[in-house]
Amino acid sequence: MPEPRSTDANKGGFVGVGKVAFLVALAAVVGALLANLHVGLSVRTRVDTLHHMSSVASDLMCKVTGTTVSAASAAAKCLYDLQKSGLLPSRDTKLLKSTYVVPEHRPLGEPWVRNGVQRGGAEWILPHAVKSSQERVLYIHGNGTTGLDQTRAFASRLANATMMPVLTVDYRLPPETGLREQIEDVIEAIQFTWTHGPHRRHEAQEVYVVGMSMGGTLVLAALHAIIAGEIDHETPLPMAVKLPTAAVTFSAIADLSCPHETENDVDWCKNAIISHFGRQPHGVKSPSHAPEEWLKRLPPLLMLVGGEEALVDETESYAKRARKGGAIYAKHHVVEDMFHAWPLYSEACGGSFAAAQEALERIGSFIRADNVDRCVEILFEANDYGTTGIDPHPLDTVDIFAEPAQVTPIWYRNGKRLGKSEWIVPKNVTSTKDRILYLHGGSYSSNYDYHPFLSRLAHESDMAVFSIDYRLVPEFIFPAPVEDAIASVRFLWENGPNGKEPADRVFLNGDSAGAGLVVSTLMAIISGTFNGTTPIPKPAVKLPTAAITISAFTDISCSLPAYYTRIWHPTVRIGDPVFTGHSGDDEQDLNDSRLVGIRYMNSTSTKDLRNPVASPYWAPDEWLMQLPPLLMIVGDAEVSLDDTIEFYKRAVAAGAKHVTYQNYLRMWHVFPLYTTGCGGSIQEAVDANREMGDYVKSFRKSEST
Repeated sequence: MPEPRSTDANKGGFVGVGKVAFLVALAAVVGALLANLHVGLSVRTRVDTLHHMSSVASDLMCKVTGTTVSAASAAAKCLYDLQKSGLLPSRDTKLLKSTYVVPEHRPLGEPWVRNGVQRGGAEWILPHAVKSSQERVLYIHGNGTTGLDQTRAFASRLANATMMPVLTVDYRLPPETGLREQIEDVIEAIQFTWTHGPHRRHEAQEVYVVGMSMGGTLVLAALHAIIAGEIDHETPLPMAVKLPTAAVTFSAIADLSCPHETENDVDWCKNAIISHFGRQPHGVKSPSHAPEEWLKRLPPLLMLVGGEEALVDETESYAKRARKGGAIYAKHHVVEDMFHAWPLYSEACGGSFAAAQEALERIGSFIRADNVDRCVEILFEANDYGTTGIDPHPLDTVDIFAEPAQVTPIWYRNGKRLGKSEWIVPKNVTSTKDRILYLHGGSYSSNYDYHPFLSRLAHESDMAVFSIDYRLVPEFIFPAPVEDAIASVRFLWENGPNGKEPADRVFLNGDSAGAGLVVSTLMAIISGTFNGTTPIPKPAVKLPTAAITISAFTDISCSLPAYYTRIWHPTVRIGDPVFTGHSGDDEQDLNDSRLVGIRYMNSTSTKDLRNPVASPYWAPDEWLMQLPPLLMIVGDAEVSLDDTIEFYKRAVAAGAKHVTYQNYLRMWHVFPLYTTGCGGSIQEAVDANREMGDYVKSFRKSEST
């Protein structure tokens, strides 16, 4: 920095007071840092604090003396503004012209009083260009806010960034109330946002929650309370509340036990938190202490924190714990050089604070991203072949119980006895004489909890679903799974959930490798062989009434074009997020897919991989023409797309009369299993489940007319 120039005092110079001015500037800025957490200048260590403040004080010194320096950082400008205005920086105060206010007159929250003034209530901020009021944002401000008028400027910018109505609530604050009451108010606001729009009472399709500072803490606490069904051991929730679609926090205090408080650090935590609430180790009231069984049920969560905040470590720790605990999407982003609650200052410091505006854009992009985009990102980043994000809970409209008969052979894996079968039956099923055999996916080598999906399949179909634990690789290879499926078809024609009872109709359904097994079973029954050569023992097996496949593998040699045309493209983020893009080598991803067939057949021979039962795409025309009615569901974004489309073309060309397929745009492998699993409704998955249910019920109707 150039030396200060000597000027005449009458010209506003600095002669004789230079050192004093510098010390005053430095003291003012450091004093501001130590005075107030909510102002937003807490930092990770005292050394970093003094280093940062010294550079800011130098910038102040240049401004006071009239010297010229290179443009200061936006953060330094805001700190300068902070000092100049007497500890409080100039937050955004104006409502954007692109938005307007709608007061909320319906009862929401408890009225309360501060300094003789009644507080409470809520209001909506709407963008003029809002497309729908069925997608809504709830904004929870920090504890330093003194009324709804102080939330309007940021809520206006949040509405503009998301293009959605934003509800702000004047919830109860300390010291007049405690943390429990604050969490109650936020939970009530979430419930209200689901059921009430800005102009009338109507259900929302999606609700997003954004929280700043202590408001972010309350957002996390409310999520935990909704998941746990209680605020603490003494305060159960009076009714079930629906979780938000997704949540965003910035500068949230995740750990109210103040782990960062040391004698060498600022004692803001003790003054600002413990004095109001006491130490809060409970997992609801202090989110960082939540058990993993709560964390795994979190909706998609984005956490922003400034790089100069004392909250960086606990934000990172919470997000990592959530991911480790099984949360489907929990990301944190550290914005370097930023201070506490910096997104509130988008027009501070001379009219344009880029870091704040970028934070708003990031929040808006996260919320505006539809559930399909969000689910694709979750699947790609999880890199676990699609097991992350599937529907987590079965419907309560079905009964699930074991089949006492041993339908398929007993087998063992890691000392565990397998080979069980079970029923999933709607509580008010119309008839138990219509049955669905379901063959699970898992690359012919694994299995996971299908109860959530099968409960939906049973509900939509109004039929009993029979699920088998067929033999898997590596303990068994082809044709063992085909043998188990055929034994189960025999069983279902003669037995139902209530015991021995002949069936009116039997349907097959399956996903992924299980869908391939569905078509393999049809080929085996039509050909009278388990593998193209070994005959099936008599009596002959009756073909199912109809069949459904979801993302079928019909060519285990992986030779069809979609294995190349549907690879993941990271720059535009389209393609198959489940099976491609993870190794960085497209050919390696393809080889990984080929391994499924190689292990299943225990062979690398092309002839074996194209066995007409194991790979039905290669079945002869005389088999294909005898197919029963078959509906094939597939996603347009999956590498196995052509396993459905090209098989369909071959079957129709061979003379099959009732084979059809449905291709769902943007959808990934086995997408019908994701109706709610990625944190929000995937309409395509809902529609596919309904289509499958209507398909099998149509056979019941056609025979009754």
